[in-house]
Amino acid sequence: MTIRMINVIDYIISILIFLITLPLTLISWILIFFLEESPIIYKSDRIGYKKNPFIVYKFRTMSTSNSSGVTLANDSRVTRLGLILRKFKVDELPQFFNIFKNQLSLVGPRPENIKYLNSDKNYFAYLNTIKPGIIDLVTLLFVNESSFLKSEEHYIEEILPLKSKIHNKMYKKYSLSDFVLPIFLTPIAILYPKMVQKIIIKYFLNSEYIDFQDKKYILLFIRKV
Repeated sequence: MTIRMINVIDYIISILIFLITLPLTLISWILIFFLEESPIIYKSDRIGYKKNPFIVYKFRTMSTSNSSGVTLANDSRVTRLGLILRKFKVDELPQFFNIFKNQLSLVGPRPENIKYLNSDKNYFAYLNTIKPGIIDLVTLLFVNESSFLKSEEHYIEEILPLKSKIHNKMYKKYSLSDFVLPIFLTPIAILYPKMVQKIIIKYFLNSEYIDFQDKKYILLFIRKV
């Protein structure tokens, strides 16, 4: 199946999920409006298709603006309501508007903060062939990322290079299973993240997206969460 056909299926599924989750989106909007300070929507500059910048939309989950490109463990800026929205990935729902603006796909690599664009010229080679997305297997593999991150430097020096390595390998030979698996595994990952992470590690090894050294490193932080 070609990437073009996958994109068509992706868009159709996106419309269906948007309609199903629309009541939850409206409820979240109302809760943030009455329980939190404005603005309701958090906007962030991200790296898009062909490495072009775009603004991604999310429900605001922090009490102050975040100058860092990542959220760290026990980040004091995350609000009580924000914790719930993040846990169940509800804060991601406004990104369907990015999909309808043709900036995101449902399934694709998570768009990185624009500040990381110049980290390494090869890190984002995969964006020359595919749009970023809301969910993918790498996103699920690092689903508890904020729980083990020590600092933004930790992310830049260790996590970002590993993510980029997997993304470049996976999207070079993007398959139907790479597209379908995250759709089915995302709801499960909300309740059983470690189980899903182990499934993905095995899948990545079989697909040769990671090696055994990568596996050892990934298991180290999974066990810390």
